[in-house]
This record gives sequence, structure tokens and C-alpha cells, in this order.
Amino acid sequence: MSVRLEDITPGALVSGIAGDSPVVVVAVRWIGSNALQLTYRTEHGRLDERLLYRDHETRLTLRKASVAFDFSGDGALFKL
Repeated sequence: MSVRLEDITPGALVSGIAGDSPVVVVAVRWIGSNALQLTYRTEHGRLDERLLYRDHETRLTLRKASVAFDFSGDGALFKL
């Protein structure tokens, strides 16, 4: 299943960027509406960057989507 560039967000696990092994997305920065600069971490812990364009979408697979919000914190520790 291919993904759209909009689906690639920090925390996502994506394959098709650095060979067959999946990478963890660290940061994305859009360049116009058809390309993004991707910073990712390989399975060996190395940081790298790559430009992705719309024609890369067919080669990418989203293994695990990132979570926008995490509500796993201790509510008793929350203070206003």
C-alpha cells in the first residue's frame, strides 16, 4: 500500500526510503506542495536526510502511523 507525502509525519515508521528496512521519521519540512525534506533515523540509529517528491509515493509503505496526541501521562501530575 503506497502512501501520500502528507501521511509522513514525525514518529511514523516508513519503509522504502533507505532500502528495505523501515526508518523512523524524525522531522519533515515541506518544500512547496510537491516535495518534502525528510529527516529520519535508521534501524542502526543513524540520522539522515532525503528529499521526497510525489513520484516517490508509490515506493513508500507506512508501517506504523504516528500518533498526534498521546494521553498516556499521569493525570494527577497535570497542573494549570
